[in-house]
Amino acid sequence: GALAQRYKGLVRAYEIWPGPNVSENWGGMSPDPQRYAEMVIDGYWYVKNQDPYAMIISGGLVQTGKWDGTSVPPVEYFPMLYATDAKKHCDVWGVKALGFKYAPENTPEELAHPDLNNHFPSTAERNTAWGFRSVEVLHDWTMPPDKPIKKQWVVTKMGWTTEPNEGSDVYWARVTEEVKADHLRQAFMWAQDNWQDWMGVMFVPLTDARLTMNDEDY
Repeated sequence: GALAQRYKGLVRAYEIWPGPNVSENWGGMSPDPQRYAEMVIDGYWYVKNQDPYAMIISGGLVQTGKWDGTSVPPVEYFPMLYATDAKKHCDVWGVKALGFKYAPENTPEELAHPDLNNHFPSTAERNTAWGFRSVEVLHDWTMPPDKPIKKQWVVTKMGWTTEPNEGSDVYWARVTEEVKADHLRQAFMWAQDNWQDWMGVMFVPLTDARLTMNDEDY
């Protein structure tokens, strides 16, 4: 509310708390879609009371196939969030669409192939998270033929990594700078050709200039 008051008319949209489906982004606690929904609803009203024209974006979910006390896969977390009143209190759904080992045109079914997700020990459905088109799995879930809920989506974070450190958790997904550049171009073209009816802005994040090659986000 304080941010919206200060930056009224200057900030177009607010993403409420990115990555709430993993404990490291949820105060070290187990992810809780119901409590996150309460945060979205509160955030919606505090912002709208100060700036009615600002948009509220739900937090982009961390792409993972792991479900335990520390994380919940997007395909499991999102339906639980969707079942709450949060769907009435965000203007846009936020989603992460990192590419990992895949080209942007790889289908959600292909994303679950063990050779391309570092043999992550999870179900095929949960392992559809490992790629750019994982977005489609969540979008399709909101569009049942009998009662589709049409809401625009925003990719809050997309891209590919060139991680050079063998000890990194994402070293397995590294690509060359040339492949990264090519995939980024292809990703925007794919969205333009196939997602134009429902996809809005897609953000490629800029990293903190203070980071070094020892930091994963570098």
